[in-house]
Amino acid sequence: MYKIKQLEVFTDMPFAVFVKDEEGKYVWCNKFFFGLAGVGSPEEVIGKTDYDQVWSEIAEDIRRVDKEVLEKGKTINLQQQAKIAGRGLITENVCKFSATLEGKKCLFGVSIIPD
Repeated sequence: MYKIKQLEVFTDMPFAVFVKDEEGKYVWCNKFFFGLAGVGSPEEVIGKTDYDQVWSEIAEDIRRVDKEVLEKGKTINLQQQAKIAGRGLITENVCKFSATLEGKKCLFGVSIIPD
């Protein structure tokens, strides 16, 4: 079981870290991630879904993988396309897994974005 406070170690990392609840709403993200979303603070991401982000056109595919991870409780490593602010469409390496955050089942993700 993780606590939000424990995630602070990832705040300034040079890769994207995010957490979503079972409904697909973001509950935490680091600076790199909200930069990819093209917003100025995590508060502009928290409580929203992939359908509300710059990559909304691929939100259905993202959500399908997220549901599989949460339902089966398995870790998935994949390459997926994403549209990010200022760069357009890219291919990212993503690791997604389920874990408990503050007593709730959540999806955790780490994305490495190529230069």
